[in-house]
Amino acid sequence: MVSKKKVLIVDDSKVTSRSISILLEKNNIEALVLENAEALLTFAYRYSDVNLILLDINLPGMDGLTALTYIKDISMINHIPIFIISGDSSMEFVKKAANLNVLNYIIKPYIPIKLLEKIKQIVDSQGELEEKSTIDQEDDKKIQE
Repeated sequence: MVSKKKVLIVDDSKVTSRSISILLEKNNIEALVLENAEALLTFAYRYSDVNLILLDINLPGMDGLTALTYIKDISMINHIPIFIISGDSSMEFVKKAANLNVLNYIIKPYIPIKLLEKIKQIVDSQGELEEKSTIDQEDDKKIQE
């Protein structure tokens, strides 16, 4: 039996978390939700089997970029691909995220079907990931310099 794919959403926006959760569940992908980065770092052992992490930058307490610097040192979760999903499109944040090995930087508001395609591409091809970060061309146009 094939286990259900899991995506962890770390976002303090209940609207964002709920809309992504519904999108994933409709496509047979389990959605787990945390409202802050501290919970991810504190309980990392609970999420070692997650296929993808969607991480917001602007979180209460520890921000997403700071969390990324800790994640790389936690062996239970440092193998999990990460997408940043944020309303902040500044080049500074995009560059910092790319330097921290984020696979994709998705800017809110996102197009649900495009987000789903990107998620499925990763969770359906576990083990075949490229080692480089990517930024979608459409998102690239939104980035402010």
